[in-house]
Amino acid sequence: MTQSPQQIVPCDTPVDEEPCPSPSPCEGPKELLILAAKTADLLTRKVEVLIEFLKNSDAATLRDISYTLATVTPHEDVYRVGCLASNKKEAIDQLSLFATRTENTELPSSVLVGVPSPNKRKLVLLFSGQGPQWFGMGRGLFETNRIFRESMIELNAIHKKLDPEVDFVKAMFSSEEDARINETRFLQPRFVAEQMSLAEVVKAAELPIDMIVGHSLGETGACHVCGSLTKEEAMLVMHERCRAQYELNGKGTMAVIKLPRGEVLEAIKKYSHIGLAGENSTLYHNVAGPCEEVWQLVEELSSTGVFAKGLGIDEAMHSYQVEWKRDQLLSCLAGLVPRPPSIPIVSTFTPLDRRPIVYNAEYWYSSLKAPVEFRDALLEVFARLDETHSDQQVCVEPVFVELDAFPILRLFVDELGGELGRPYRFVETLQKDKFSDRDEMLRAFGELFVLGFNPNFGSSLFVSGRGRKGEKARDGSQVEEGKRIEGNSGAEHSAPGSPNTDITPDITMENIDADCDLMESEFSIVNICFDLIPSRDETPLKMVDGIVEDPGRMGSSQPRAWTEADSMGRVERGEVEDGVEKEVGCGGRKEHSVLFEDGVGIGGLGEEGRAVDGL
Repeated sequence: MTQSPQQIVPCDTPVDEEPCPSPSPCEGPKELLILAAKTADLLTRKVEVLIEFLKNSDAATLRDISYTLATVTPHEDVYRVGCLASNKKEAIDQLSLFATRTENTELPSSVLVGVPSPNKRKLVLLFSGQGPQWFGMGRGLFETNRIFRESMIELNAIHKKLDPEVDFVKAMFSSEEDARINETRFLQPRFVAEQMSLAEVVKAAELPIDMIVGHSLGETGACHVCGSLTKEEAMLVMHERCRAQYELNGKGTMAVIKLPRGEVLEAIKKYSHIGLAGENSTLYHNVAGPCEEVWQLVEELSSTGVFAKGLGIDEAMHSYQVEWKRDQLLSCLAGLVPRPPSIPIVSTFTPLDRRPIVYNAEYWYSSLKAPVEFRDALLEVFARLDETHSDQQVCVEPVFVELDAFPILRLFVDELGGELGRPYRFVETLQKDKFSDRDEMLRAFGELFVLGFNPNFGSSLFVSGRGRKGEKARDGSQVEEGKRIEGNSGAEHSAPGSPNTDITPDITMENIDADCDLMESEFSIVNICFDLIPSRDETPLKMVDGIVEDPGRMGSSQPRAWTEADSMGRVERGEVEDGVEKEVGCGGRKEHSVLFEDGVGIGGLGEEGRAVDGL
């Protein structure tokens, strides 16, 4: 059998793939390769075929292969594997470890494995409070992901109407000193905007969000994602909350103490103005009060071997000092018109109160003054999820996904999960002091994939889209991130501060006969994904008023319409004959299929809507 490099779907911004100079981990952008099968043995066979394909597919880049697998892998198959690699050699080495594994094989962290689970997994989004920030947070994702970037630009424009002197998009590309990341006024707008923008990527992936929890500051973005507040309202709440905190600067501080709640309350008794500011878990608690008293408490407890540390915050939030800003907060937020949440959300102000919560001005003042009851909120998450399936006699397994610059809440979730003896999973998104945000998001979505979720990779992570010529951003300003390159003109336009990877060379695909070995070749990506598992029905795709109607996407019984402006991932097209577009061959048929990616890379439904033969 001969390889079929023309069956790969070209993706956007291809990257150079240099061989690894040594067995040490390779630097450079990662790509995610995913496969799924109905049985463990078939999955191993598919991995073996993919390894051979990688060894012989010189004409296909790793990113093209990654994109193709991400958009054609069957969603109904329960045995799953994912591999993160910088180049083909690294991918081959890691997949080979999986293919030849035994019970004692310890796979590297870059190989993600999923097997069927008897538990019902539910997705829970977590939004942390102030703490995991760093000056470069979000920069890597802004450069590589159109959804994140557009959301940040839009939120920046909204916030500038509230505080014109703060431009957090510009701050993302500033030096550590100029970013002013440790100043409340400059940190909090950017922090909340990045959480909301990460949530936009998750929503674009069409992941089912079952519950949301926001910790302190994180509750503002969480209330938008759940549908209670508009973007403008969420940014207004953040702005007024931030302004109140900023005006209290220097009057107090906060610290974290590792002791049970009772012992913390006993330790602060002799300090007249220190109060409990939050219960993160059974052992980790926050306190707040005047600077001198808090520093003295930290020194006293540290001298006895107790973990106690200042939080680096120059205000005593969640304390009596917030009362000084009561009238200001109530007045400035009086115009909020909160709506009932469309996604269940658990409040960290009143987590055990099952009555409907109205996220109005009074709520935001009270929640800023009161302690953050994060531990109780987590307990409530477990309880509510259990109740949703109490009649099915299944164990609910929460999958917590923290949308933050660093997974600061994982410690508390792990502690409580261990106490309860409950199954749960935790998925991190971004990491501190790293600019490889796309790599981290690929890992996060890869972990969700092997856990049984089905992220729409094509509409969420393969959307770098530096911007087309003449394109307008959501706020009406001209997109300046770059221009798409057609052919080998030699022109190149890169986003400010971005790596020079925005060149998409013109790839000439060979015309292949309808009776070629598309379905016979064991090196076909189609075969790797579908060889023994026909997944589509016989209903042809129809072109109606410029819209391709697809009655059987990925085996689904729900019809789906695809337009040329659609960027929701997978579009398959064949030859148009008498206004009807032939269905493409995933289940043993002979027609060729083509996948598109909207406006990003060759074959995307961009300026000309032209296709690339393949797959």
